[in-house]
Amino acid sequence: MFGIKSTDLHLLEAMINDLFDIAEGRRNRYRYAKSTFNDSKMDKIALLINQRLSAMTEAKQKDMLAMGELILALDQMKSGVFKPTSIEGYGSEVSVIASSFSAFSLLLSQRFDEIVKILSAYSANDFTGRIDRGNLHGEMASLIDGVNKLATEITHMLSTSLQNGLNLQNEASSLRLAMDQLSNASNEQAANLEETAAAMEEMTSNVQQNAQKANDMARMASQTDESAKQGARLANRTSSAMTEIQEATQSINNAVAIIENIAFQTNILSLNAAVEAATAGEAGKGFAVVAQEVRNLANRSADAAKEIKALAEQAASKSNEGMSIANELTRGFEVIAEKIEQTTMLVQDVSNASREQMQGIGQINTAVTQLDQMTQENAKIAANVSETSREIQELSDEIYREIETKQFVGKSEILRH
Repeated sequence: MFGIKSTDLHLLEAMINDLFDIAEGRRNRYRYAKSTFNDSKMDKIALLINQRLSAMTEAKQKDMLAMGELILALDQMKSGVFKPTSIEGYGSEVSVIASSFSAFSLLLSQRFDEIVKILSAYSANDFTGRIDRGNLHGEMASLIDGVNKLATEITHMLSTSLQNGLNLQNEASSLRLAMDQLSNASNEQAANLEETAAAMEEMTSNVQQNAQKANDMARMASQTDESAKQGARLANRTSSAMTEIQEATQSINNAVAIIENIAFQTNILSLNAAVEAATAGEAGKGFAVVAQEVRNLANRSADAAKEIKALAEQAASKSNEGMSIANELTRGFEVIAEKIEQTTMLVQDVSNASREQMQGIGQINTAVTQLDQMTQENAKIAANVSETSREIQELSDEIYREIETKQFVGKSEILRH
């Protein structure tokens, strides 16, 4: 055919098939055609085919190398390693893929570097940084937004914690101060209550003594009242006796009057007898002597009657005076009895009041004892709360120191306020 030997045609056909196999990817290397053609023109054609096959093989190998690098980079990405990879391809398709992948890996590496840098700052307690997602969309944009949102949430949490920590510091300090004051006041109140309890015990003892004295006074007043009544009875009896003496004196006066009358009559009779004796002369001398003796006796009787009358009158006067004194004694004893009765009532009132005071003081003692126990319990509670407030303040200080080491947006504004 065209003056070409069949052996040359078979060899040329094999070279052309190798060319198509390499071009279509069925083979990566080619078989060099040897110059065994019988025609010089065929040798030139074989040379051109060999050159083309060599160029295609080289390009194919470069593409395969690029695909290998791409596969390795993808495997690293699957393992979590993201670093920029520059891949060059020879063929147009592989070159586009390699160029796109290189740009993608560079962008992805930069973004991940930014994310790692920000997260490293976050791990170092610096939450002020944010990532600018630019015009990214999809999962990468969601990832960046998530990191930024995480920083915002942590910043909000830290701001709240810092503010709460500052408030807790202030409140704990105020609470501790108040509890210290309460504890001191409770201790002072407990001491005062102990003094009050001691004073109440002393007052109780005094009231008991006063009550006992009031009872003694009531008993003595009762005895005095009985004595006054006895004195009044004796005064009444004395007054009655004086009345009887007056009556007896009056009887004596009456008897003396009779005696005086008899003496007077006797004196007259003796006088008449003397006259008759004188008239009789010697015969009447004896009778005259008798008459004289009778007159003397009558005179002595009259004198005695006068003395008895004087004594009776003196006795009557004394009995009247004694009756007046007895009456005054009676009235005095009655007044004394009345005063003693009033005193007894007052003493009884004092005794009753003392008993009521004893009951009231007993209740006060009980209340003071209970109040003292409650105050001591409050003092213990205040001391415990004071210790708790101290622990809270230490905890708030620790929280503040912990948050103070972290950097976040708005921290300086919170600290200024």
